[in-house]
Amino acid sequence: MSLEKEKTLNALKRKKRIGIALIIVLTLAFGGFLTWRVDNVASRYEMESRTMGMRVLDDIIVHELMATGDLKENYALKAELNGIETVYNTKLLIFSASDNGAGQHMVLYSSQDLPGYETAEEYGIKEEMTANVHEADEVTADMLMREAKGIVIDGIPYFIFLQKRTDSSLREGMIFAYIIPVLKTSLIMIEQMLIISLVFLIIAIVLFVWIYATIKLVFDHSLNNEQREMLGRKKIIRRIGNGISIGGIIILIFALLFIALSRLFTVYQQVDNSFSVLAQRIKDNKDQEESAIALNKEKYTNYATEIAKDITANPGRAGSSYLQNRCDEIGADYIILFDENGDEYVSNAGFVGLSLETDASASTYEFRRLLNGVPSILHDLDTDELTGRTSVLVGVRMGKPEYTGHYKALLMSVPSGVIYAGAEKDVGTIMSELVYDGMEAFAVDPETREIIAASDDSLVGKNATALGLEEKVLTGGYKDCFSFNGRQYYGKCEEIDGILYYYASEGAEIWKNIIGYVLSVVAIYFILIMILVVYMMYGYEKFFEIWSNIGDQLKAVNTLRDKDGREKISIDPSKRWKTYTSDYGALAPIHEAKRVLNIALVISIAALTIVLGSDYAEVFSPMITYVLHGTWSKGWNLFSFTNIFIMACEIFAVATVLNFIITLSINLMGTKGETIGRLLLSLVKYASIILFIYMMMLNLGFDPRTLLASLGLITFAVSLGAQELIKDILAGLSMVFEGEYQVGDIIEVGGFRGKVLEVGVRTTKLEGRGGNILIIGNSNVSNVVNMTRMNSWYPLELRFSGGASFPATEELLIKELPTIGANIPEIISGPIYKGIIGLSGDVVTVSIISECDESDIHKVERSLNKEIREMLEKNGIKLL
Repeated sequence: MSLEKEKTLNALKRKKRIGIALIIVLTLAFGGFLTWRVDNVASRYEMESRTMGMRVLDDIIVHELMATGDLKENYALKAELNGIETVYNTKLLIFSASDNGAGQHMVLYSSQDLPGYETAEEYGIKEEMTANVHEADEVTADMLMREAKGIVIDGIPYFIFLQKRTDSSLREGMIFAYIIPVLKTSLIMIEQMLIISLVFLIIAIVLFVWIYATIKLVFDHSLNNEQREMLGRKKIIRRIGNGISIGGIIILIFALLFIALSRLFTVYQQVDNSFSVLAQRIKDNKDQEESAIALNKEKYTNYATEIAKDITANPGRAGSSYLQNRCDEIGADYIILFDENGDEYVSNAGFVGLSLETDASASTYEFRRLLNGVPSILHDLDTDELTGRTSVLVGVRMGKPEYTGHYKALLMSVPSGVIYAGAEKDVGTIMSELVYDGMEAFAVDPETREIIAASDDSLVGKNATALGLEEKVLTGGYKDCFSFNGRQYYGKCEEIDGILYYYASEGAEIWKNIIGYVLSVVAIYFILIMILVVYMMYGYEKFFEIWSNIGDQLKAVNTLRDKDGREKISIDPSKRWKTYTSDYGALAPIHEAKRVLNIALVISIAALTIVLGSDYAEVFSPMITYVLHGTWSKGWNLFSFTNIFIMACEIFAVATVLNFIITLSINLMGTKGETIGRLLLSLVKYASIILFIYMMMLNLGFDPRTLLASLGLITFAVSLGAQELIKDILAGLSMVFEGEYQVGDIIEVGGFRGKVLEVGVRTTKLEGRGGNILIIGNSNVSNVVNMTRMNSWYPLELRFSGGASFPATEELLIKELPTIGANIPEIISGPIYKGIIGLSGDVVTVSIISECDESDIHKVERSLNKEIREMLEKNGIKLL
């Protein structure tokens, strides 16, 4: 090895090492930028919801303090606050704004999940943190992001935000501390940052390998003119630019997908939390309602019993005015006294001649049992036959007639509003406490489709279907996007006690600020990746001029042209017939980059599989775990698309590993083993495609089994008129997957020889020698001769006189043919004189062959005929 070549080789190795280090630095810089952008965009979305939660908590607590002045022993309030804290993933601590004289601030309230310390100082809140606390009137996401501080409670890190309450309506100033778990808040952001950074790393590695392999190719080989043009700086930069642009599109898609996915994941987490809290609140409300109703019923039964005792002790009091006064005291409609026969004796409502009915269908029939000594009877809500109002009837027996005159039973009617007043907190109010800006919550009666409660009062009483809610959404368990009231929402529906409850976030909120975030990510990608490219390409032109003429002639790289005439560098078509385990250096740069890409994807998928298969999957990768195992609805949504993409990568990784194992086995076996191996490779390819299609259909909400069941009808319809079309399509797919030929190959089909211009779904187009194009149906392509597998040999036959001058002619050919070959660049080796191949009288036929690429065979034919004719004429030799 010459000194100059050794120095250059060392320089290339140094460039390689520095390039690898540069990739690492650029990836870290890209990740750092993502972290900063996440804090400024993605975190803002998180904090906007938390500020809403803070306002809700603040309002509830201040209202309760103004009403009772107590927080510590108010267990119902604590349960309500705990639910809101769960929804907004925020813990609350309230302590006195003034110290107790010993420099300590006493705790007035703390969340159930926090330690029960007595002072704020025990929670790690220092004096300087409370020195400049803002009033609680205005809380914004910007303020929360800017002023939140770090704190550790019992070894767990949190963000803490303080605000002060000094309202004159409160007995003392208080500080509200909103405590946000760091880990739970940051995991999703870290996950999306790592994924996008990994994509950047893979793109950078692929570009690096591509550029370095090109430089090494030039260094190791001598290039002909066409190769020099293809590997020159101008065209290499153009191809690198295309690669960078493709990488930019990939970064854009990943950034767009995962920031939207993380927001949607956060929304569904909050939705799930909201439903959990709502269900508990509804249950608590129901229990509270039943308890309050029972107490009210007991109260009115006791009141009626008290009246009965009073009349029993003082029969003379019984009169309409007395009964009216007793009704007014408690808000009853009327009181009737009945005699021992169940007939009305006296009433304050002016009813005359009423009786306790003997008809079992009448509302007063059951009260006849009072005449037989039953102490009391209470009817639940019913329509009063006397007044037509919905009321509760309370009946009690009275003493013996000899003590009470004719009075045997007392019946009191109490309006339903009196019995049920204050028993239940409005569900719409509960919903409004569990939503923030951009969210909607409402409840629908599944039978009437009427909205019976909502966080927005204006929706109550309206028909949900009329507001755009589709029939498929009116199902418990639905979890996807839907249209409602002229807007697009992402949310969930659950059935609770026969009522459909909905929580959803407006689609515009999910996509808020995403475009600016994504564009900034793509911009920094281009800046950083260009740094890598500029470093790798620095000095390439000078390097190329020196080394492109030194070394063995490059034969592994040829120029192919697509149907539009654009040139592209590719591996020699014959190389693709070899197995993937050929020497690394024998591959063209684009194929080296492809191999590295495959390896990177396999490693990434393997690492992801290990993480997702561990017991800590939800800790390290909560969002991807949810995508793979969550309860989201199958259909056209981000979760489905992401799951499809992950499955495609997993199937690709498994197929790549299987292909490698099969290919490695092929190299260890003979011809029979290679035949079996090729069959297995094809089987893996088809099985992967079928599996992917099947899983994709499942994720998009289609049942492949139903579709397969309907194939009988489809097959019948196809047999009536589309057989040839289907045959052509299937044959075309088979050709593409089997790799029998591809664009740029020279093939012969049915005696027609030409270059493949296009392999379509139905047809294959071949360009013949004269520029004629043969269009042939794929199902008719059979007995293909692929002439691109190896270099071709152009045979030329010449006839001479076999007289005494022939030996001189033969000697001249042997001498001049190498010179002729040197003048024809398309000839790879030759022309070679092969000797006499025919004798006919005085005529001798000789053979000359020349090795060339199949695509150049006609050019070689024309050039060789011209050169040999001129050489023979110059030497006075005639052809016969």
